[in-house]
Amino acid sequence: MKQKILAMSLPILLLTGVGCSNSEKENKPASAEQQEKKSFILTLAHSSEDLESIMKDLKNLYKQDSTLKSVKESYIISLDKMKDILSKIYELDVDQKFKEHEEELAEAIRAYYQSIQYQKEVAQKDSEPNALDGKIKLEQSEDKFIEVVNKMIDIENGEAPEKKLEVKETNKPKLEDLPIEPAKPAYTENYMGKFGVAMKQLLPELQKLIAVGGNENLPSSDRAMKIIENEATLKGIANELRSYNPSEEYNEVQAKVEEVPPKIDKFIDLLTEGLLSEDPAKVRQASETFDFIIKTMNQAAEMLLEVDKNKQK
Repeated sequence: MKQKILAMSLPILLLTGVGCSNSEKENKPASAEQQEKKSFILTLAHSSEDLESIMKDLKNLYKQDSTLKSVKESYIISLDKMKDILSKIYELDVDQKFKEHEEELAEAIRAYYQSIQYQKEVAQKDSEPNALDGKIKLEQSEDKFIEVVNKMIDIENGEAPEKKLEVKETNKPKLEDLPIEPAKPAYTENYMGKFGVAMKQLLPELQKLIAVGGNENLPSSDRAMKIIENEATLKGIANELRSYNPSEEYNEVQAKVEEVPPKIDKFIDLLTEGLLSEDPAKVRQASETFDFIIKTMNQAAEMLLEVDKNKQK
């Protein structure tokens, strides 16, 4: 269940001057104890709200592109902002009244920081299969962090008892020195089955566009527009082929498969441009590209069957 930052009680908000006139703020300087509260609990609460806001941005970016490739720059900038905020919280001196949760907070920050580092590495390396895993790590560590922050806010709001603990010196490791968990390869499950489905879908979609292009009952420009209108499924198959990350025994098969997506894009472009410009040479090149796609996929299928046969020996 998604955690939310709790609201601060009114007396604490008044320390920042909310609800006071300018003259009242000038005439009522905060006491040393109040300043201490402001420096820790308010900074913690406000910084946590900032983190929550950035996490919403990250989730929206992930919705736009779950591979993170097209949103990589914005995504990494947001992750770096979160790291900066967490670093500042990590260096805060925890007030005596919250000491019972000090180590718990430090552990939550370290886990949160490491999950950010993990997802940043995923985004930087375009490690698409790991993007979902990283997103889950981020959300889980966010929940744990917010849970600890809310415990401290409960104490401040008087909704949880304050425990008097002996102040102990702690040597916290630096966040930047924490180990980064390497992104584990997330292999495509049932690679052979998914490849087979793509094969079955690919030929009819290619033939559909060839038929549209060859329909001489329509003007060339109309045929080109119909190809553009109907290219989405074919491009979806190309993206599906690009996304495969099979286990090592299928690496050579996938290398062959990855020759196909750029040829699909080329086929669509040549056919469309050839019809719009009424250039028979480009239409002919599109037909040749069609033949290459079919030949390459058949070669990949034969390689796949050979690997599967060797596995069964």
